[in-house]
Amino acid sequence: MDEIERKLRHSLSAHAHARSDTEHAWRRILADVTQSQSGAVTSERGSDSRWRTILVAAIISGLTFSLAVVAFRSSDRDIRPPAPAAGVTGSVPTVELTAEIDVGGMPFDLVSSGGEVWVAVQTSHGDRMVRIDSAGGVVTGSIGVSSQWDYLTPGPAGVWGAQLEGSELDRGYSVRQLDTSGEVAAELSDTSGPLAMAADALWATSPDHRTLLQLDPVTGAKEAEVELPEQVYQLAGDGTSIWAVAHEADRFDVIRVDAQTAEVTGKIDLPGSGIPLAPVVGEGMVYVPVLKDGAVSIEVIDVSSDAIVDSVETEGAVPISSTDTGLWLLGERGDLYWMSEPDRSISHVAQLPNTPTEVGMMTTATYERSMDAIWVSTSSGFVMKVEVVHAS
Repeated sequence: MDEIERKLRHSLSAHAHARSDTEHAWRRILADVTQSQSGAVTSERGSDSRWRTILVAAIISGLTFSLAVVAFRSSDRDIRPPAPAAGVTGSVPTVELTAEIDVGGMPFDLVSSGGEVWVAVQTSHGDRMVRIDSAGGVVTGSIGVSSQWDYLTPGPAGVWGAQLEGSELDRGYSVRQLDTSGEVAAELSDTSGPLAMAADALWATSPDHRTLLQLDPVTGAKEAEVELPEQVYQLAGDGTSIWAVAHEADRFDVIRVDAQTAEVTGKIDLPGSGIPLAPVVGEGMVYVPVLKDGAVSIEVIDVSSDAIVDSVETEGAVPISSTDTGLWLLGERGDLYWMSEPDRSISHVAQLPNTPTEVGMMTTATYERSMDAIWVSTSSGFVMKVEVVHAS
C-alpha cells in the first residue's frame, strides 16, 4: 500500500509536463504502477494488490483530478480577493499572505509542531527535513536524511514520520522521530504509517496495515494494539477516538477506536465506489473527502451517532483542517475555500500565488491552530504562511 502511494505521487509529478495530452500521461502513470505491481505486489505485502488495483482504476477514471491537489501559478504575487458568495449564513474569514519561504526543493509533506513547521523536502542532492520558525516565517534548520519522510505528525518531543526504506522491489516505511535538535530520537521496528495523534498517544499501523498500534508519544514504546479485519490506509485522531479509513474487497469504511481503551466502538460504511482521502476531525464531526470521477464530496460523520449526516460536493477542493466554526479547503489553482458550520455553505476566500504551473504537481497544507494560520507547500519549492485576519 505504501509503495503504490509513493509510485502514484511521484509519477504525477514526473509526468506532469504531458499537460497537453492528459490521458497519455495517466496511461504512463498506470504503466509505472503496473510495473510496480509485477515486483512489489508479489512481495510480503502482496495482499494489498486488490485495493491497489481499485485505487488506480478509480484515480484514472477522474483524469482531471489527482490525489495531490492540482494547482496553477497566479499571474501576480498577491492573494486575490474572494469572489462573492451566495447563500452564506455564517461569517467568512479573510486571510493575508505573510510569508513565502523557498525550501530549496519539492516539499512532500509538512506539519506544524511546537512553534515550528517541519517540511519533508526532496532536492536534487537528496532528501531533507527543513524547519521553519512559525512566528518569523524563516528557515531555522535543514537536516539531511537518508530517504523520504511521509505522514509527518507532531509529538511532544519533536516530529514523528514514516521514513521510506528497503530495496526497489520491496519498499516500506519505518516510523522514526526527530527531536527538536534534528537528531533521530526513536526508531521503531515492525511499525508503519499512516500516523496520527489521539488522546495523548501516537497511533501507527503494523506493516500489513491490519493492526493499529498505540504508542508512547515520546519513546514510541508499544502500549496497546487493535487487530482489524481490514487494511488501514488513512488515520485521524482527536481527544477521545482514532478514526481509521479502511478497505476490504470492494468497500471502504471508517472504523472508530476508543483511544483510551483501544477497542473498536463503531464502523461507518462509506457510500458509493469513490476513493476516500485523509479525514479531518472537527467539532463533533469527522469530514471524509471522497474522490470519484474527478469530483470530491465530503461525507460528514456525526460523532455522537457514528452516522453520515450530510454529503457536500466541493468541485475538487479537499479539507485542510477544521476550526471551531468551520472547515478550510484547498482546491484547484491554489483556491482557498471556507465551509461554515452548521449550514455547510462553501465560500471562495482567496487564490494563493506561487503555485505550480502544470497538472499533477503536488500541494500539501496544514493548519496551525495556535497562530490561526494555514501553511501551504507546493512542488514549486515554496511554503506559504497564510494568516486568518478577521471574520467579515
